[in-house]
Amino acid sequence: MTGYCDCAKGCLKSVSRDVGKVLLRDNRDLAESEFQSALDVCARIKHFVDNREPYIAAHGLDRAFCLPDGLWSGKAFNDYVNTFREVSGGHYEVINHLRLFMSFFSGYSLRRLSGVPGKPSFEAVTSDLDEEIAKLLEKPDEWVNRWYRLTAGLPKNLVYSPPRMLGEIGWDVDGVVVNHDSCVYQERINLMHDAGIFEWLQRRVENGAAIRILEIGAGHGALACQIKKILPACDYWICDLPESLLFSGIYLTVTRPDSKAGFGDEAPNGFTLMPNYMIDRISGKFDLAINALSFSEMSEHQLRVYAKKLSLVLEDGILFEQNQDNRHLGLLSAEEILREYFPIQRALNGGLTWRATQGIPNLWATEARNLPPAENNLKRTLRTAARESTWLLRRARQIVSK
Repeated sequence: MTGYCDCAKGCLKSVSRDVGKVLLRDNRDLAESEFQSALDVCARIKHFVDNREPYIAAHGLDRAFCLPDGLWSGKAFNDYVNTFREVSGGHYEVINHLRLFMSFFSGYSLRRLSGVPGKPSFEAVTSDLDEEIAKLLEKPDEWVNRWYRLTAGLPKNLVYSPPRMLGEIGWDVDGVVVNHDSCVYQERINLMHDAGIFEWLQRRVENGAAIRILEIGAGHGALACQIKKILPACDYWICDLPESLLFSGIYLTVTRPDSKAGFGDEAPNGFTLMPNYMIDRISGKFDLAINALSFSEMSEHQLRVYAKKLSLVLEDGILFEQNQDNRHLGLLSAEEILREYFPIQRALNGGLTWRATQGIPNLWATEARNLPPAENNLKRTLRTAARESTWLLRRARQIVSK
């Protein structure tokens, strides 16, 4: 890199020759077969939504759990419902730019390259949108610098690199599309890596175990996509509101055609997408459960149902969660409630040069023996220090050269 400014965010003063722009025109358009696969997902998910009320009534289910609530209640927040309707309509131009319509998940808009309070997640793709995005990408922003911090010395298979399709835009850094979203997903990969979770799971694989992972609220499926690359033989389950499954379902079906996707039915060694009101279909033991940000956006009742379920299926496993304390919004602190169901808690930290952008990360277990071995903590700390020293030394040289 050519240099940094002295601001708190560490943004870049000038563009490195290794940093370019990734615009919509740099994305690969969906092939007809991929578009048809996406339409099949739309049909399946619309069936989940349309059949929700009859299914709840026929099975005598708990409506307070099964229906959207908290921040996702129709009374509180309609943006994701409106976006669902637009995307599920099945228009090629919309699905081909799916990533542009997901700000309701992360609070960050790719088309604006910024947070978007009050702005709708769905806006039409105009003929001059690429030119507008190009102007916003005039100079590398803080996410480029953050990406360098996060990936310095990291094993290549742990670097999250979103495919150039579905409207993924940002900075081209060493061949990786870098933006706010790719950085926050990289943070979660780093947190799990530095906590020893991937090593721990890999040892289970080497000992002949079939790894099962359950993510509650998977957003658009980016973390699932990357973890399946790290642990390709795992069974990856997603439980979410059916409206949200539309986005992860399309994303994973199109970007990971090598992995079978099941909708309401198990797809061994692939992705199983289960609407939340069918949670009773999730059974057996899981090695790892994941939740990022959405536990604290639910009602307390919904979180308690999930927590009880997880405490049963994680008898020999662990829960990784990263949530904010949302009590100031009239919602809840997931950490306080999870303590009632998981007596073992291990707080996680970021690296030496970064902290998580959103939420407080923790590991939870019903028994201490389930956590990755504590005796490896020093080794992991030293490994993290060695990895991030690459960035620290470069930063020091740049400061001295000014």
